[in-house]
This record gives sequence, structure tokens and C-alpha cells, in this order.
Amino acid sequence: MNIRWSPRLRPFLVYIGVNVLLFAASLGNPRNLLPYGVSWGGGALRFFLFALERSFLHFGFWHLLMNMGSTFSLGQAFAAVFPARVCNMRYVLGFLFGASLFTGVCVQIGDLLNRHYSAGASGAICALIGFLVAVCLGKTWAARRLNKRGIIGNAVFIVAMTFLVPGISVVGHMSGLVFGLGAGAWFNVRERDA
Repeated sequence: MNIRWSPRLRPFLVYIGVNVLLFAASLGNPRNLLPYGVSWGGGALRFFLFALERSFLHFGFWHLLMNMGSTFSLGQAFAAVFPARVCNMRYVLGFLFGASLFTGVCVQIGDLLNRHYSAGASGAICALIGFLVAVCLGKTWAARRLNKRGIIGNAVFIVAMTFLVPGISVVGHMSGLVFGLGAGAWFNVRERDA
């Protein structure tokens, strides 16, 4: 992998740092920290904090390593194309908060239906992939700069892995992907070439 530093990678590196610190604090068991998030606020605020908190907690070292590696790799692809304002605002507000909330709603429903517990950064990661796929398929300045083959290949791999590997939260991955596709379609409408 060719690693290039850019100030645009800062939000991704901060996210990775927070994930690693929380992993250490939870000793690899997200249930150790979950009671803190749900004890703040009430109603919608409590649900939002719970949904957001889930995106920072991971089951075991390999789960953390896979998700943080994906975050850094996608962050590089994102930072190579988009200006700093897009990297910061879209990632922090859109993918992290938006995907966490959207995925949180879907995962809550999935938990009720499947009676399993889901945690991890995959909602935000799949939202990034969905966003990049949608932009690749659009007619904007960004679409011309992206490595379309690599991004579509990553998306196919993630979707295949979601359905083929046991224990992966299908609801968490797919809800993040749908959110990202929607955000990318919105970007295409706003930035469409004249």
C-alpha cells in the first residue's frame, strides 16, 4: 500500500485513535462501556448516543484491526480526491453521525428480529464505500478523479463478505451502505457537471 500523508486524513486518524482508546478501555468487550452511553440524556438523545457509541466499540483485536485498516485505506482514497472541507464535514457529520444514527435505527430493528448484538465502525465504513460508489457512477469532477475499478471492487468484496462470513451484522453493513449511496447521490446532484 502506498501511504501518503495529507492534512485531509486528520478526521480519519482521529477516528482511528478514538476507536483504539475505547477498545483499550473496554478491554475488547463492548458491553463493558455500553452502559455509559445509554445513561446520558433521555429519549432521542439517549438513542443517538447509544447508536453513536456502538460505532466506536469492537469485538476483539481482529475486528478492530480490520475496521481501522479499512477506515485508513478509504480515508486515503477520499482525501486524494476531495477538498479538506468535504473530507472533514462529510466524514464527521455525514458518515460518522449520519451513518451511526441510520445504522443504529436499523441495527436496533435487526437486534429485535435476530436477537444478536452488533457493534463496530462498519456502518461508517460502508457509508464511505457507498458514497464513493455513487460518486463513481455520477458525472462530476470527483468521478473523473476516482479509481473506479478499485472502489467498485472494494464494494463487491464488502457486500460478498457481509453475506458469506458468519457473525457479520448484515443490517449494520447494508444500512451504512444505503446511507452512503444516498449521500453520494445527493453529492452528484449538487456537483453535476454543467
